[in-house]
Amino acid sequence: MVAFREAANSPGAYGFDDGSHGGYAQHYQTLDSEDNQNYRVAWLGLRVGGGATVEAYALAGDLAEGEIDFYQNEQELSVQYNAQNNSFAIPFSAGSDGEVQPILAKKGEDNTVGMLSVKTYAAQTRTIRIVPVADAAAPQTQAQVKAGLDQVFGQAATEWNVIVDEPLNLQEWSSSGDRILDVNSSSAIANYSSEMREILEAYTSERGNIPDGEGVIFLMPVEGNQTGLRGYMPRGRNVGFMMEVNQMSPEVFQKILAHELEARYASIKKSKLA
Repeated sequence: MVAFREAANSPGAYGFDDGSHGGYAQHYQTLDSEDNQNYRVAWLGLRVGGGATVEAYALAGDLAEGEIDFYQNEQELSVQYNAQNNSFAIPFSAGSDGEVQPILAKKGEDNTVGMLSVKTYAAQTRTIRIVPVADAAAPQTQAQVKAGLDQVFGQAATEWNVIVDEPLNLQEWSSSGDRILDVNSSSAIANYSSEMREILEAYTSERGNIPDGEGVIFLMPVEGNQTGLRGYMPRGRNVGFMMEVNQMSPEVFQKILAHELEARYASIKKSKLA
């Protein structure tokens, strides 16, 4: 059987899932084969107008030049054989938005021995507004935040418009006075605590409602919280909080910010606090 991997000269240039994540085994497409009944089809994501090069290699044994042919849309692809590691370099271009164009590895006319699913996405731009509260400060500049997010989300054909706002002069946000942000909501259906709602209400009263399609991350000058979380942004919501930012390195700040946005960038919604 033939498997696919990212080309050595373009790591991270596109979204790639090699099918090795055991926890998601039931979600992978499989390819029936007498040689390997557990073959999981890898996925690759490209943006419209882009392209990629992947490498194909044998799961067991070696591949010889001319032994395997590769097809996409029933057209044979031009490949380059690497005798040093017995692999094939396969360059190809993206399709149109939403189009899935599998690459098939064939040994003979009818024997499919490998598959890579390729899906193309239209590029999108998302806006995130970063708002320091009281004496909190972002450990990165606006340009640095954008560059970091673009690098992380570029694999998902997403770029970021980053706005670092003026600090929100709200000194009395902590109801207990302990400078520890309460992240526990008041009910099972609420997404935010009373302290979080107070911060957002102060922001919208001073600066207006959050525009549709934008997200807001409040940077908090807190020493911690009851759960040990340093980032909080409920799924499907467009308002989040980051704690302990004054003690964060730029690298940690970027990692936590990207994590909070990771599952939400595609569906940022207008804020509606429960």
